Order: sequence, then structure tokens, then C-alpha cells
Amino acid sequence: MTDQSLILVDSTARDVIFPDLAVSIRDEAIEQSSLIARVTNAEQNDAAIAAQKRLKEVCSVLEKCRKAAKQPSVDEGRRIDARVAEFIKPAEMELIRIAGVTANFAALEFARQRAAQNAENERLSTLEREREALLAASKSLEEHQAIREAYDEKAAEAQKPVPVPVKAAGQVVSTEWEILAIDDWKLLKLRPDLVRRIEWDRVAIKRLLSQGTVLPGVTAKEVVKSTVRVTTNVPIQV
Repeated sequence: MTDQSLILVDSTARDVIFPDLAVSIRDEAIEQSSLIARVTNAEQNDAAIAAQKRLKEVCSVLEKCRKAAKQPSVDEGRRIDARVAEFIKPAEMELIRIAGVTANFAALEFARQRAAQNAENERLSTLEREREALLAASKSLEEHQAIREAYDEKAAEAQKPVPVPVKAAGQVVSTEWEILAIDDWKLLKLRPDLVRRIEWDRVAIKRLLSQGTVLPGVTAKEVVKSTVRVTTNVPIQV
């Protein structure tokens, strides 16, 4: 059937409508095929192939009608996407720019915090070394205890609070790694747990198997399939 659609879209009701003709050609093809339970001779094979062709013709035409019915919505969706993308692009570019500006400030704040923390750690390390030297030279348990208490007080008195990075209300600041490159095979060998999916060229694998090539790691069996060739541009006779 080529001069009228077998699938209609009711845009108002947001529903898909299948006219009586579509239902009848589908059911007729199914009914014709359902009469064939098995194939044991050439005559039955001819009937089965005829039913198979009919089903394939019906499915092919209905698939064409599905694409035709959907195409206006697809085109409209693409047009909306393109117009919105064009409209929003200046805002997105400005968002990228301002995100970079605030990220630079956040990086500066993190650097200040790390520098302050490193300075405090170094100060405490210096006090620790001084204390350990005095403890090593102490002559009595009382002197040993007095040195510990004195340096504990000294460390507490001179301690400077590490500055907290400045953040605005609603601002979320975090750090993450930017991956510049991955040596696929090296990482796969050492850390296979980090691989999410491996895709193989199944067409090439099947071709090599047909040529008798033995592929390590591939388990396969040869199966027989029966398909039919139909000309999809020929109208279905109803």
C-alpha cells in the first residue's frame, strides 16, 4: 500500500491510530503464516516461504509508514533543538567564562589554604625536632616531663588557624582530575577492573570464522538461517 498511510498520528490526542486496512493486512499475514506448523517437503517449504515473504512485506511497509508518520515530529524536534541551541549559546559561552573566573579564584583559595597548612606543619615539625633534641639530652624524668609540657604549650600558643577557602552562597567548589591521555593496553593489562566495555568487530569476526580462522577467546557455532528477499517498493496487494 503506497497511496495512503497505514499509521496515523493524532497530534491533538497524542495517540497513534492504525486504520482498518493496517489491521487487516497484518492479521491476514499472521493468519496465513499460522497455518504452517512445520515443513517436511518442498511443497510445504514453498508455502512457508510465501508466508514468510508476506510477513516481511507487511513489516517492511509498516516500518516505512512508521518512519513517515514520525518524520514531521523528528523534523520539528530538530528545528526546536537547533533554534534553542542557537538562542542559548551566548548564555552558555558566558557561563563557561564566568565558571573559569570563579574556578581560578577557588584555585587561589585552595593554594592559600595549602600554603598555610604547609607552613603550620613545618612550624610544628620544627618544634617537634627541638623538643626531641632536648628530650634526648634530659637528665631526669622530671626534666623530661617538663620539656614535653613546655613544648605542648608552645605549640598550642603559637598555632595559627588555617584559613577556610572563601565561597559564596550556593557555590560548590571541588577538585577533580583532568585525564590527558590513557595508554589503553597498558591500563587494561594492569587494571582490567577499570574497563567498562570492550567492543569487538562482530562482522569481521564472523567473516574470519567463515574463512576457517580459529580465534582465541571466541566461542561460536555455525547455524542455518532462512530469510527471504522482497522488493520493499512494490505495493502490497490487499
